[in-house]
Amino acid sequence: MKKRWFQLIHNFENIITGFLLCTIITLLFIQVIARYVFGSAFSWTEEIARFGFLAMVYISASIGIQRGSHIRINAHILRFPEPIQKIIFLMGISFGLHSIFL
Repeated sequence: MKKRWFQLIHNFENIITGFLLCTIITLLFIQVIARYVFGSAFSWTEEIARFGFLAMVYISASIGIQRGSHIRINAHILRFPEPIQKIIFLMGISFGLHSIFL
């Protein structure tokens, strides 16, 4: 029982983002059906989907930081020759920025 609670707490952010994604998809599907089949749209579905998307982005950002897989831009680093790329990578590790350059 303790193990199950630990897994629930550990995966809480994943569960919330999955729920938000399913909610957004469902609401937008309802919006499309209402607009094309019935000829009128619900205004509240778009608002809930928008705020759900914002919440999902913020929660997903924290998941990305925990996993060390957040978005990085390394196109400028890849333009340097291989030895300079390694030096930049080592500088990033020494300054604690290794997750940016990985």
